Amino acid sequence: MMRGVERLKFHKFLSPYKTKDASYCKSLVAFFPRGYSGYARLLVTFKTKYETGLKESLEKLDRSSYLWKFNDTIILILFVDDYNGTCEQFNVLEEIGMIHDLRVSIPIRYYIPPSILEWEDQALHQNLTVPFFR
Repeated sequence: MMRGVERLKFHKFLSPYKTKDASYCKSLVAFFPRGYSGYARLLVTFKTKYETGLKESLEKLDRSSYLWKFNDTIILILFVDDYNGTCEQFNVLEEIGMIHDLRVSIPIRYYIPPSILEWEDQALHQNLTVPFFR
């Protein structure tokens, strides 16, 4: 164990956030036609004045994307087919001035719940399509 780092049980971390009032909760349903593991992940942060156009562009994709705004920075998690092509498109947007302060990260490891992996394996062995995951 590292110095100064305490281990915290997950249920103790969540306990202050638990509430019986469902109005504080939001459901999230993601859609990945080729399955969650069928796409590469890309984390992008940038600043732009064209937030509405960005949202409309993301709605045209055939898969889910995650979009947040923190102060004046857009945080975007994309599920892509090609890292290089997507990064090149973001570089072009930065060069023409539509976005600035671009940062791109390609996660090396990420968490996939075991239940999703098992279900995906079963679907592939039975030649079923994988419609979406919760």
